Amino acid sequence: MHKKIIWPDGKKFAFTVFDDTDLATLSNVGEVYSLLSDLGIKTTKSVWPIKGPRIPKLGGSTCEDPEYMRFLLDLQSKGFEIALHNVTYHSSEREDTVRGIEKFRQLFGHYPYSLANHADCEESIYWGNYRLTGINEWVYNLLLRFRHKGIFRGAVEGDKYFWGDVCRDKIKYVRNFVYKETNTLKACPFMPYHDPSRPYVNYWFASSEGPTVTQYNECLSEENMDSLECCGSDLIGHFCLA
Repeated sequence: MHKKIIWPDGKKFAFTVFDDTDLATLSNVGEVYSLLSDLGIKTTKSVWPIKGPRIPKLGGSTCEDPEYMRFLLDLQSKGFEIALHNVTYHSSEREDTVRGIEKFRQLFGHYPYSLANHADCEESIYWGNYRLTGINEWVYNLLLRFRHKGIFRGAVEGDKYFWGDVCRDKIKYVRNFVYKETNTLKACPFMPYHDPSRPYVNYWFASSEGPTVTQYNECLSEENMDSLECCGSDLIGHFCLA
């Protein structure tokens, strides 16, 4: 059980969202963020700094879209965090990842504070079976019939997708496990945490998952919000707002 947290300004609990930028365009997320801003809820909007040359399985707008970029800078000026969802919507070798992170710094004035790995990107940091060790890794590989074994190589030194040293030097937080539990601190009471066996990530954080509209609504139900307030905890939502 986590220690009781004293939240700023006398608040009773914390709520935020890490919005994976999958499928996001100005037309389908603009009004969502307008509402969040009106409500005073300043969440985290992830981005892809560069437009990839290949057709993505799961794409969306990038920072190379001028109108979308103006929207992102406006969000940043209002207090929203801008984070990284890998540098583009498909796998990127080290050179492109480094270029994308530097592009992020040029655009937003600092390196990304937080990162969430994007689906199927081979440069993902400690993803797939690399998230686990021992019997847990074996069970994971068995359940997925070894489909993800050895694919995500961002932390494999010498590999063309390796960028672990850059992640360690430039990024403070990386998302790891997500849970059905609405109370994120209850599910992962020791976050943010450092795992010495995975040295290229400074701190890991967890999230509460709402991948579909139904699960999203269940996660944010009035009953769950009342429970969160009652125990003085937090919810870090893993949602795609597009």
